Amino acid sequence: MASYPERLTAWVTDPDRAVEGYMTAGTTLYFFVVCMITSDRKQRAWSITALSAGACFVAAIFVAQDMGWNFYMKEEFGTCNGLAHYVTRWFRAISVLDLVLGIVFYIEHLHILTSWIHHIAYFLLCNWLVETANGYCPLFVICCLEELPTFILALGSINKDWRSDFWFGSTFFVLRICLHSFLVWQVFTADSTDPRLGVVKFNFGLTISLHTHWFYGFIRQQLRLRKKQKKDAKE
Repeated sequence: MASYPERLTAWVTDPDRAVEGYMTAGTTLYFFVVCMITSDRKQRAWSITALSAGACFVAAIFVAQDMGWNFYMKEEFGTCNGLAHYVTRWFRAISVLDLVLGIVFYIEHLHILTSWIHHIAYFLLCNWLVETANGYCPLFVICCLEELPTFILALGSINKDWRSDFWFGSTFFVLRICLHSFLVWQVFTADSTDPRLGVVKFNFGLTISLHTHWFYGFIRQQLRLRKKQKKDAKE
């Protein structure tokens, strides 16, 4: 059995971990460039979200293309290599980095559910995918197609002129409700004895519940806004 110093050296010199470090450093540099451009704390807070959501969505397109846009459960979903592997590592790093930078630069924009609980949960999930399960990274990155509405939300939060409730709601419904429901069905009906599927099923069951709850809240908000607009128009 390797000694502790040997294991520590192997951990530090791991090339995959080095790539993750470079990506984290690049993201941090990006954030400080944003800080040089704007002093608005809300814009700074959403800049990290815009970057991660946009980049993950683009990466998901490449992974989906590599899969032939076939989202039925397959053996490839149980692997963890290539682009999907590094995207999962980067998402893990972003989950920590956003909280660390937020504590210093925009703590008032760190919310219990959407920041603390969300980021810690996804750090644990990505860490499990990469370090323990060593698999299901492609399936995780396919789910990053659902980051498009988050990217639209981030743009609207950075600049009100870029806000589009229509495109946010439309993409949310298509990706986070319809696509995610299909993936939930695939995961829960998978003919596999893979013990790792238990964690995957738990995650999908939880996320589809949250997506449905959030979309219901969005619909109610839109109905209230429309009712208010009609009332203001009459006055």
